[in-house]
Amino acid sequence: MSLLQKLLRRPANQPESRPKSAEAEAGPPSVGAGFTDRITDGSGPMARAFQGEDNQEEYAEFVRTFCFKPDTNFAEYLRANDIWKMEQWLAPASGDPFARAFIRLALETQRRGENFWEQTGISMFWSQPGEPGPASEDPISVLCQILEMPIKIYYHNVPDGPLMLKEYAP
Repeated sequence: MSLLQKLLRRPANQPESRPKSAEAEAGPPSVGAGFTDRITDGSGPMARAFQGEDNQEEYAEFVRTFCFKPDTNFAEYLRANDIWKMEQWLAPASGDPFARAFIRLALETQRRGENFWEQTGISMFWSQPGEPGPASEDPISVLCQILEMPIKIYYHNVPDGPLMLKEYAP
């Protein structure tokens, strides 16, 4: 099983259902995330999120604890700089799996005792055919500027098509 397959597979605690259409068979949209230079060897933290999952507790922990630079809390930085659209995107109500995957990657990095700001870039893998829409792309573009690190989004234009890449640079 490839790393991409591992990042995008359905977790054991998510029950299988009987699909009624090809779209239902694919499952809910999901995003797998990891650090670009460490993803192929599996040494770095990885995260996965599904659209619509509840992440209230993770979000609360993220807001309280995540520092993206030494002694700089991410949520406090957003508030101090009036970057309210990013706050809305990250909030559980948005339902965006890219936001959830980023939050989980940030928390997993902390839990490992690693510093987010020492990483060289983020790679995210979109499970659905087609590019992510502007509701995800715009915040990801802003996120890469705030983090001062590149973000790569991998996706397929059509099911089982070639892997495509969209890159965001700070």
